[in-house]
Amino acid sequence: MKSVNGFICIITLVGVAVFFSNCEKSKTGIQSVTGYAQKGPFINGSSVTAYDLQSNLAPTGKSYNTQITDYKGAFELEDIPLSSNYVSLKADGFYFNEVTGKQSSAQITLYALSDISDKTNININLLTHLEKARVEYLTKITFIQIKGH
Repeated sequence: MKSVNGFICIITLVGVAVFFSNCEKSKTGIQSVTGYAQKGPFINGSSVTAYDLQSNLAPTGKSYNTQITDYKGAFELEDIPLSSNYVSLKADGFYFNEVTGKQSSAQITLYALSDISDKTNININLLTHLEKARVEYLTKITFIQIKGH
């Protein structure tokens, strides 16, 4: 069991290292971000919000809103001014329930965190939602260790 936990820890640290490998290649300025929000696809008109982040993943306080534009869950944010190459996304609304074949009876909120240095297509789904808190936690630990606390 200890070897499995060690393996998971190593994989997580490698993921954080990859996440920060592009820190020096900051792609700041005006960006466009596109993607899909899916649990089943979010319903046309559901909201998507992009939050501008600093390089340490702290929010700048700026946010940009758009809506899902089709029944595949597609969204697009054009020409948004970002202060770093990190962005947090939130999709909020009803979705197509694959089990019932109908629109969900309740709204759902999913999150994503992304480095857009080399990409502008970001998906928001269950996996990105689950990994967001872990990446933020590991990032906080990394910055504390770098500062020598």
